[in-house]
Amino acid sequence: MLITKEKLFDIDEFLVSILQKFSRKETIRRMELRIRAKYEPLYEKAIDEWFFFQRKQILKGLSSFSKVTANQLTSKLTNWKLIEEAGIKSVRPLTLDIMQKSGEQAFLLGRIEGSFDVFNPHAVALANTITATMVSQVTKETQKGIAHIISTGIETGMTRVQIGKEIKPLIGLSSRGVKATQSYRKFLDEKRTDLTTLAKKKRYDRYVRKLHKKRAELIAHTETARAQAEGTLEGYVEGGVKKVEFNAAVDACPQCAPLDGQIYTVHDAQGLIPVHPAGRCTWMVPVLEARRPKKPVVPTAEVPKDPVLVRDHLGVSSRYIPGRMTPAQIEARKKRAEKIIAIDAKEAGVTLTKKQVSEMYDSLHNYSMRDFRVIRYYQRTGKFPTMAIEVDNVPILQGTSFSPTEAIKRGFSELKADIARIEQYLQISPKYNGYYNNTVYRAIKPTSKISRANWSNLNIGEIVDMDGISSWTSSSHHAETYFGDILFKINNNKTGVSITHSAFVPLENEIIFSNKIKFRIIKKPYIDKVSKTLRIEVEEIIFN
Repeated sequence: MLITKEKLFDIDEFLVSILQKFSRKETIRRMELRIRAKYEPLYEKAIDEWFFFQRKQILKGLSSFSKVTANQLTSKLTNWKLIEEAGIKSVRPLTLDIMQKSGEQAFLLGRIEGSFDVFNPHAVALANTITATMVSQVTKETQKGIAHIISTGIETGMTRVQIGKEIKPLIGLSSRGVKATQSYRKFLDEKRTDLTTLAKKKRYDRYVRKLHKKRAELIAHTETARAQAEGTLEGYVEGGVKKVEFNAAVDACPQCAPLDGQIYTVHDAQGLIPVHPAGRCTWMVPVLEARRPKKPVVPTAEVPKDPVLVRDHLGVSSRYIPGRMTPAQIEARKKRAEKIIAIDAKEAGVTLTKKQVSEMYDSLHNYSMRDFRVIRYYQRTGKFPTMAIEVDNVPILQGTSFSPTEAIKRGFSELKADIARIEQYLQISPKYNGYYNNTVYRAIKPTSKISRANWSNLNIGEIVDMDGISSWTSSSHHAETYFGDILFKINNNKTGVSITHSAFVPLENEIIFSNKIKFRIIKKPYIDKVSKTLRIEVEEIIFN
């Protein structure tokens, strides 16, 4: 099949639009991560303080206990309006702050001139509505939980004092949470006869505390996401944006994944996010397709030699296409990445000059493309390689863009400087936090020194050293497909940092770990029945 220059330009335009969209999604993800990291703990603390106030008011009401129905008693137990007003007072300022930050972020991402005003009448009214709705819903759930406790107490013949003792630790839980505690207590009484009464009480109390913490976390996560989404939309409205695009992560849940890329008017989008409790989806301005010029511009000899990895939207297949990005496109991507690095440094209280930011980007980008071989060789052996063949013994790499030769030519001092910059970025950058989970993967191949059988014989508690700064990814499929059949898995990342903005292949979602991080095996290695890969689950340990 003959492909004309015009058709080739169409393909090029389509692929560039994919890369632009992914870059924007990553920028949004990082910005929102910073907002969540700051406000979710504050929101959770405000909810805890409100629940404490609830508990005090309800315990006062128990002193006037009388023989009426559970629902009647619950409604008269305390001044619920006062409790709702206290809840609104606790969380409304945080809601406004989150909307303010998200609106400013919308102005930045939408390239809107001016500044977002969160105190415009519509935004303030919306913040009041969001807060009042949340407080009302949480209060109703609390009322249902208390009614269930009282109803159960009356049915079982408990005294006022006994019901009061039962209610006290459970105030703040929903009816579902209350039922869960009752089921757990029944399980302890009937199935754990080997435990003493004191041991059962300790386990029960620990379970109740865990449910309280989970409820506060769920409310904080959900309402932070809601305030972010509505603040973003308010920013777009104020900036004159008419339509927005639903932005779900690659690892979004089955409920949200089908919505990714859907276009809504700003009016229709209001109230759609979060789709479910603890949702992590966001809004973005659609990436409009550029009009094709009458005379297609075909890349010339000025295009860099380094190829760019282009994959389909599922990230399953891949191929190298030399010269796919123009120098202008590469420079624009570098500027976006440098802006993210500068923001990360500022948020961490670190001042970097423009030169330092540029050098940090180069170190991250080159590490992702080829220097990781030389850096890991040095960190593994303590020696600086004198030729590329020493590093990986892969002849096909010699003389290409991916060859470690270029890094070796730059010298030992430059290598150490790169390592220092990468380690500094790992300190100042927010830790990777996926939309759906924090799971990351790293695949390797067996070697003559350590075979697959050696890896499979490792035991729980043994320490694994990755021999240097290590690269991971959020996609198990990508790791297994391109890097090896021994797959390491971290279920809850704590120290890894995403370098997608600076990585040579952004769609890999590369996550790197410091050389100071070692890994402890938490589950006996096993072979996956479908992929036949050897899976090793680990957790991070920091070594100085």
